[in-house]
Amino acid sequence: AVVSTQSTGKNYKCFIKANTEKKPRAAILVSENIEQKVMFHDSLTDRNNCTISIKDSKDPNKRHYINANYLPYEEKVEENLLHKIMKHANNTSSGLITGSDTNCQSTLWGNDSTNNRGRELETLLNDENINVENTTYAHTWSARGQKSIIDLTLTNGAAPNITNWQILQDVSESDHAYINYEIEHKTKLSSRPTIKKIDWNKFDRVLKRKRENREQNRTNNNRKTAINTHEIEYWTKNLNKDMRETLNEATTTSFKVTKSKTEKIIELIRKGGPPERTKPKNKS
Repeated sequence: AVVSTQSTGKNYKCFIKANTEKKPRAAILVSENIEQKVMFHDSLTDRNNCTISIKDSKDPNKRHYINANYLPYEEKVEENLLHKIMKHANNTSSGLITGSDTNCQSTLWGNDSTNNRGRELETLLNDENINVENTTYAHTWSARGQKSIIDLTLTNGAAPNITNWQILQDVSESDHAYINYEIEHKTKLSSRPTIKKIDWNKFDRVLKRKRENREQNRTNNNRKTAINTHEIEYWTKNLNKDMRETLNEATTTSFKVTKSKTEKIIELIRKGGPPERTKPKNKS
């Protein structure tokens, strides 16, 4: 597993930006069993960012970037190296998964209001076509009696699917909650024809659960109307994502049984042979 974090642990190799004047704010821990498969990108790493990449399991020529990011208060969002990392991943058609401590508040990801930094981040995500993978509006930070949603999981369109995204409130010893999710590796589709069957009852149950999960612990729970185009686009992306994942869960796929020519001939022989062909009548 790859963990983006700002702490260290045993049996992990820690990737950070070395030789900086100030202590790094972002690091990535990689478990020893996959360390040899990871590439560290120094040019995409600084005090506030750490970036590694892993080969795609199905396409050896494709890489997925994993980034740990911190957006400091004293810096404009667009000036952070994260902007360059997003552009690089998109320009090379590479996947990107970012775990970010944004210090940005926006109603798009569940806060009561949007501050200036939140609007800056909204613009960046929209310009670079980046998705917010948070599936609930539960707070990710709490201290001194205050709560907020500032920790985001971000992906671009080429990234693997993020599944089972959840906040574990009682695990972290920090004022930031522990965020856990799984990365879904897409398997190569078979060329054999398939039959798909959709369980619509399951579809209804799963979609209802996903939508209720998004509303869980949402701070602005009473507001049901989008107040700007950014919110419309964000809510639409969330709904499309929930619909797509629900359809996958509710669909059963089985392979069609295709018979070879030899099998068809044997079957005909067992049934007494093919029907006799009638000779066409001669025209007079």
